[in-house]
Amino acid sequence: MDLVEVRELEGPNLFILEPAIKIEVHSTAVRQTVETAPHPYAPSNNVPDEVLRLASLTRDVLAVAGLPDCPVTTVPMEIEGNFSIVFPWSDRRIARLVARAVKSAIGGETIDLGGVQESAGTIRQTEPSLEDRPVMIEDEQRSAVTIAVTGTNGKTTTTRLLAHIFRNAGQSVGWSSSSGVYINGEEVLTGDYSGPRGAERVLTDPEVDVAIVETARGGILLRGVVCQSVDVSVFTNISPDHLDLQGVRTVEGLAWAKGVITRITRSDGYAVLNASDPLVMDATRDIRAQKFLISTDPTAPELLAHGASGLPVMTVIDGNITLIETGIPTTVLPVADVPHHIGRPGHVHGRELALRCGGRPGGGRDALPGARRSLVVPEHTRNESRPAQHFRTSGGTSHCRFRAQRGWTRGIARVRAHPLRTGWTTDRCGGYSR
Repeated sequence: MDLVEVRELEGPNLFILEPAIKIEVHSTAVRQTVETAPHPYAPSNNVPDEVLRLASLTRDVLAVAGLPDCPVTTVPMEIEGNFSIVFPWSDRRIARLVARAVKSAIGGETIDLGGVQESAGTIRQTEPSLEDRPVMIEDEQRSAVTIAVTGTNGKTTTTRLLAHIFRNAGQSVGWSSSSGVYINGEEVLTGDYSGPRGAERVLTDPEVDVAIVETARGGILLRGVVCQSVDVSVFTNISPDHLDLQGVRTVEGLAWAKGVITRITRSDGYAVLNASDPLVMDATRDIRAQKFLISTDPTAPELLAHGASGLPVMTVIDGNITLIETGIPTTVLPVADVPHHIGRPGHVHGRELALRCGGRPGGGRDALPGARRSLVVPEHTRNESRPAQHFRTSGGTSHCRFRAQRGWTRGIARVRAHPLRTGWTTDRCGGYSR
């Protein structure tokens, strides 16, 4: 058995919805039986005996370190022969002490449990510093309404559109994406910030009332999500792009990884889901949040079943974006009034972007009445690979709802006929992959 990696996950992650230590190993031993997991990366005891023994040893080390009730799970990975041992943590000093001991055991050394116990006792004599705690922003520390956007295509565009809508509704908006971090239209960080660092910058800004964070797969796998929960999640789609990165080999595994943001969406919040994408729907079956389904196809089976239950959906009927709540359809606006700019082949269709950004639960007939919409590309922000996109309306008043800390409130903004004057840079500097 060989060590693959030891990783500190600072927030909700692929395995559990709290900070975790992941100890990944490779074993050539044969598993006991063949079983069908309920979902990718599901905990399982159907792992080689040597992995089970290592998990048992991990529990022993945690116990002498003062954490006898800390749960330890074994998880088969998508790379054949790889398995992860996972346990939650709250004090980095203790977590690293345990991880070092387990790592030495993998290397063939004998663990001195008495020494671990003594070291843990010494550590506990002082309170953990801020650096010793997980980076995760807990609910009581978060004041901004938080919207997380994920998927394979359309994340950045959806994030930009949402930010513009909320700014025109009079809110103080921060947003992070693969093109940078912006606070009320002003760029504060340049580059790819679709991972936890960008989200952290937005969520910790005292001026921000609404935080919109693009959440890429790479950040989830490498560090975890930076906040304990979100108020709204948007899951655009899944396609087989960037497989074989960070150990993800299948589209099902990719969907489960990206779906973390829907699993941390609050029970009184909403998960906006693409009803036409079976991978999106399968990865979000058991989430606690209320589901708001969208599809450009009004006959999509998932959409029909959801709407038949009286739950909110949005689709296109006779050329009109239509909101359906409690079985009652309400025309929002014609699709023809929402011209779109598609910057590259395979980019998510403009109508779906309109559905994701134009709809919200509790809409009614006053949702964006008669406004004309256009996406414009300012000269100073154009880029061949991903053109900057602005959202503007003219000839009407835009009504939108945003979820405040308590209850739903309505913001009404007169929408100006010109685009935002501040642009977005399109510098790409690596960072977190989609």
